[in-house]
Order: sequence, then structure tokens, then C-alpha cells
Amino acid sequence: MKKLLPVLILALLVTFSLNAVDVEWHGLFYDYAFMWMNADFDSDVEDSDMHYYIHADINAKADFGEGVTGFIKIGDWGNFGRHPITGSGLAGMNVHIMHAYVSAQKLFGTPLGLTIGIIPVLYGDIAFDGGEDGFTGLKFNVNTEQFTLDLFTYRAVENGGMGYMFNGAYDSIPADLDLTGAWATLKLMEGKVELNGFGFYRTEGEDKPMWGGVRSAGSPMEGLCYVGDFVMMFGSDAADVDYKGMYYSARGTYTMDPVSFGGGYYYFSGENAEEGNQAYQSPTWGPYVNGFYKGWPGFGPAYTLRSPYGFNLVTSDLSVINGHLGYKAEAFGIRGDFFMYSKVEGDPTAMGNEIALHTTFALNDQFSIGATGGYWMPGEYFTGEDAMIAGYLYLAKGF
Repeated sequence: MKKLLPVLILALLVTFSLNAVDVEWHGLFYDYAFMWMNADFDSDVEDSDMHYYIHADINAKADFGEGVTGFIKIGDWGNFGRHPITGSGLAGMNVHIMHAYVSAQKLFGTPLGLTIGIIPVLYGDIAFDGGEDGFTGLKFNVNTEQFTLDLFTYRAVENGGMGYMFNGAYDSIPADLDLTGAWATLKLMEGKVELNGFGFYRTEGEDKPMWGGVRSAGSPMEGLCYVGDFVMMFGSDAADVDYKGMYYSARGTYTMDPVSFGGGYYYFSGENAEEGNQAYQSPTWGPYVNGFYKGWPGFGPAYTLRSPYGFNLVTSDLSVINGHLGYKAEAFGIRGDFFMYSKVEGDPTAMGNEIALHTTFALNDQFSIGATGGYWMPGEYFTGEDAMIAGYLYLAKGF
């Protein structure tokens, strides 16, 4: 079946080309070389690693007219380093369908639209699918110049399927993981400022957490950009314990070409044994985006590469203070960051400080290279006393 998949996908793409009014072909390749050392903050114990993360895809968008389009993306991503002779090592996740959906917009001449299939998900810093594969489901949307609304339901994890029907195991199908929600956007000041209101509802059996919150981002005056958001968790888990997690942040950057500076504060509530489920979690269990300022979601590179999968998946029991200074001239950009990390619960809470540097160079609109590095000096929360060093090089080429 794996060998047949590329053939079937190619047949689908050819069908797009034969029947569509217009077909656009695009692709993307990016390569990250990650490095870290001394993640236990103890230089007497040697620990380090260097690995590659590669993404490659090709995609086609078919325009069938009257607001109906089809989109498909196939590709692969992950750690690569498999020996071509012995077969040992890693070789990504295997080529597969990453996104595939049909979208019908301006239905019956109205601002209404509908999208069905495997859909990419990114709503601010609140809900993110990780940037590779999308979620399967459907999305209903309203789109006007001043107001947009997404209503969606996704099957995040399918635990049933045809196998249970074949085996006749109708009474033993485990619960699926579903994510349903709404994301509304009000555009103010001629689109310079956006105000969002949103809600998410995730179900897996009797586990039913909910999220509700507000967010605003924009540039109300020349040179100033800001982001502010607030989220509360509700609902209850399988043991009927209420969710009480909370997240909020306030960030701003001011640019006086070619210099920019700014800072921010982030808060993710942590677990408290006396108060129940107070730990914050993402609706998608995805990484915290933080604007992709260094070409990868997360905070400083050392903190990010110390988190699970190097993907900043853990966003609970944490507060972060950030300050940054940048310089950008034409194709070249450089930015320095200071991060202060702390736990929210327990004693001690000080996780330490990280100094990070990020540089980018864009050869053109489609090709860019970059590098970042971080030096994390641990606080009292850790037993080690030596700094962790981490960073990465990357390049990206689209067409």
C-alpha cells in the first residue's frame, strides 16, 4: 500500500490538471541542523547531540471556478540519517498526504464557505497542528472585510475505523479524540488591529476540557506591533475533576528602521495538588508558536531544544519574561534576546536565564538561511550549575 500511495496521489494530481480551470504547483524544502550540549546543566557528565530535521513537500491547488478549489500536499518530514546500505538509522515518517481538502467559498453569492478534508490548523499562539500534517474534519467559515468566523470540528485521533467493523468488535471501540471550536475575528482601524474571540471543546470519552478566551494583535501606529491574549480552561476530566488552567501574555515590538526593540511576559498555569487540574495545556497538544521569530516555534533555542521533541510542547507551569533588540537591513537581520524562565508552582521556581542570538539572510523571496544559538544559565530549580548551549542552522527554499 505504501508503494501504491505515491502513484494514487500522482493520478489525483493529474486529474486536477485535466479538469480544473487553473492549477498552481508549489513546493517547499527546509533543512534544520540542531545541536545541544549539557542539557543536565552538569559539565562533569557528557551529554550532547547533533541531528537533522528535514521537510520536503510538493503541492497543487486546483481552481474549479465559482469559488471551488482543491488542494493537496504530499511530502515527508522528520529526522533523517539512514544508512543507504545497512538500512540502520532514521528516515523520516515516509511520504504521505499532509493536507488534502476541497474548499467552496462565496456559496450562493454570500460570504459563507465550507472546507472538508485534511486541513492545516493555526490560530494565533492558541491552537497549532505543529506545522506539518493537518487535522481531518470540516470547517464552516464566514468572511467579510471587517469580520471572519471559523466554525470547525476535527477528528484529531481516529481510534475506531474499518478494522473494528471487520472484526465485529462493535462494543469495544475506544473513544476518538475530537476537537470542536469557533474562532471569530473583528478587524478594526482599517485592518490594522484584530480582535479575536474563541472557544474550543475537546472530547475523548469522559475527558472533556474546554477553552475560552480573547486575543488581540496588530499595529495601531507606525512602528508598533503588539500581541495580547488570555485563555481560561473549563470542563472536567474522566475523574470529574474540573479543569482550571490559564494562559495569558502581553508582547510588543517597536521598530525604528533599521532597529527594533521590545519585550513580553508569558504565563502558563501549573498543577496544584490542592486545587485540581490547574495546569494549562494546548487544545491540540501542539507547540507554542511565539511568532516563529527564529524560524521555529518556541522561546530561546536552549529552552526549546530541552523540551520534548525540541518542539516546545510543554506549555504549563511556566512564566517567561523576554526582552529583545534587533537590526534589519535589506536581506540581513539579526536579533538578540534575553529570557528569564520560572516555574509557577513550587519552591524554588527560578529556572534561570537564557541569552540568545538569531540571524537571517534572505537571498530572495523564496530562499533564506538562518542560524540561532542560546546560552542557558540554570537557576535554583535545577541541581546542576553549568550552562546549557544549543542552537541550529537552517535553510528554506520554496517554489
